[in-house]
Amino acid sequence: LEGGRQGFVRHPGFRHESIEQASWSVYTDHDVMDETGVRRDPCFKPDWNPDLFLGSAYIRHLCFYRTDRLQAACRAPGLDAANLDFRVMAGIPDQAVGHVPFVLCHRRPYNISAATETVSPAAVQEYLDRLDTGSTAVPNPLDPRLVRVVHPVSDPAPRISLIVLTRDRHLLLSNCLKGLLQETDYDNLEVIVIDNGSTEAETLDYLTEVSADPRVQVIRRDEPFNFSALNNIGVAHASGELIGLVNNDISVIEPGWLKEMAGQLQRHGVGAVGAKLLYGNDTIQHGGVTIGVGGVGGHAFRHFPRRDPGYCNRLILAQEMSCVTAACLLTTRQVYNEVGGLDADNLRVAFNDVDFCLKIIDQGYRIIWTPFAELYHLESASRGSDLSAENLARWQGEYDYVRNRWAGVLRHDPQYNPNLSNTEEDFSLANPPRMIRPWERHMLDSVNGKD
Repeated sequence: LEGGRQGFVRHPGFRHESIEQASWSVYTDHDVMDETGVRRDPCFKPDWNPDLFLGSAYIRHLCFYRTDRLQAACRAPGLDAANLDFRVMAGIPDQAVGHVPFVLCHRRPYNISAATETVSPAAVQEYLDRLDTGSTAVPNPLDPRLVRVVHPVSDPAPRISLIVLTRDRHLLLSNCLKGLLQETDYDNLEVIVIDNGSTEAETLDYLTEVSADPRVQVIRRDEPFNFSALNNIGVAHASGELIGLVNNDISVIEPGWLKEMAGQLQRHGVGAVGAKLLYGNDTIQHGGVTIGVGGVGGHAFRHFPRRDPGYCNRLILAQEMSCVTAACLLTTRQVYNEVGGLDADNLRVAFNDVDFCLKIIDQGYRIIWTPFAELYHLESASRGSDLSAENLARWQGEYDYVRNRWAGVLRHDPQYNPNLSNTEEDFSLANPPRMIRPWERHMLDSVNGKD
């Protein structure tokens, strides 16, 4: 706790070296060990992730607190085991919470039950009330042992401008716009369709028809496809306080998705929000983006079943991520302009969302992914694969650009543990881990004659 930035304690944020502050709390990873010493089920945790903490109290099983902080929490009336962690953590600066990314605690199998893993909505609500957030803690509908925090949309609701790029494929577009305009429970919105060179008569007729809706604006841009530039044009024509980037192959599943994303976005310090996206076969297409996986970033839990809880329940909990896909992303006009929008010069098609999210984080904002905004995404249905022969050279150039620009950041995603794979998207174990435990490093130095 007194070491601050020393040693192997990791703190949230990308600019670690700029923070010189002793920790108020430090937690570790843990696993399960039976009576014979056999270990299983390691829980390798992210660095401090307050949203994930509210849903699951994930820092338990081993956590250290400063004595004065713990004593203050214990003096308040109504203390019990359910709310101790939440009382201690309420109000602690994010930079003051440290994470030791090693298994330093082995739980016994007989200690694991639904009761011990349950998170109390009342305890989370006390935390929220202490911080005067106006949010509500309820049982998580995906697992009632956990918690969902519902963040309200302000009244009056802010205007949201949804930007949709398209070229022909009118059935795909009409399904998307029907979902946005008729199946979404949010009144104060507009849809800006950027038509990038459609030639099919059915599409042109449909665009004429849909533009009669006062909520829809169609902008014609006959130029080579540039995802970043076209979205920047859409934002320039938007009237909304909030900006949504929505692919034309998105299909709405339930009406409350946009309220969930808007409520998350309106919280202090949040710069962008991403949704849970599914393939048409009800498997995961996007559970957030893990930075560094596959070189730049990989979609977490791709191809997992729709209702799978994911590693350590991360597919059923709202949480901070380092990146979310621009296939369905909500941000504010202020943040979009502050970071210069999408990079139309260097990232015309691929990785512009990774770059955009990292720019947002670099400005001090947070990125949130929520499983409570769930939509279908027929990935790249309208433009084809980035890895086809005609697109490969462009993709490689964009890949190299992001790798070079964010080289330091890509080495460590604070929302991903160095004991997890950097080549697979399924949160499987890294082999070997990307961080050597200090006591093992000392042993290696001794073997190599560096002691």
